[in-house]
Amino acid sequence: MQQTVRTAIDKGQELSPEIIDRLGQPKASKDRDLRLALIWVAIGIALTVFGFSVPDDEANQIFMGIAAFPFSLGVAYFVIWRFADRKS
Repeated sequence: MQQTVRTAIDKGQELSPEIIDRLGQPKASKDRDLRLALIWVAIGIALTVFGFSVPDDEANQIFMGIAAFPFSLGVAYFVIWRFADRKS
């Protein structure tokens, strides 16, 4: 990273404060997508279980519909995690 900054300065490129701030921040974890997938799937399952615990049949359908959104997000994050390149 230092070499990149030095090369940019030597070539006369301007380093904005935003770029310098981003260089100092840690990289996101390689398993971040898996953690998000598990959280969203758990929220979807929790909403489904809550819907079944309500004695109204109509509420069950409503909660199943609401639970489909976080569950779908979880599945999407899992697919992203599964096919992401985690070698580097």
